[in-house]
Amino acid sequence: MSDFNLSPAEEKITALMVLGYTDKEIANMLFRSLRTVKFHVSNIFAKAEVKSRTELIAKFYLGAERFNSLRGGSDKKLAAMRLYGNCRSMLYCC
Repeated sequence: MSDFNLSPAEEKITALMVLGYTDKEIANMLFRSLRTVKFHVSNIFAKAEVKSRTELIAKFYLGAERFNSLRGGSDKKLAAMRLYGNCRSMLYCC
């Protein structure tokens, strides 16, 4: 995640998101308001150039270059299907 120039707080929140925690759970764990966590999540998405937690997690596990090659192209539906297939296979690999 250091590729995205995240602050220390954003790195902690990213790690917890990748582990599957919700914004509310993260706020409780870090003793922050839910609004503060949502603000950090918004910044994380912007810096990582993603629009969802799913994309963030895929980018985290696949690496930015591989993620962008799967997401790229003009056919967004096909790219989403390829990305989803790769994410599903990651669930069963370990």
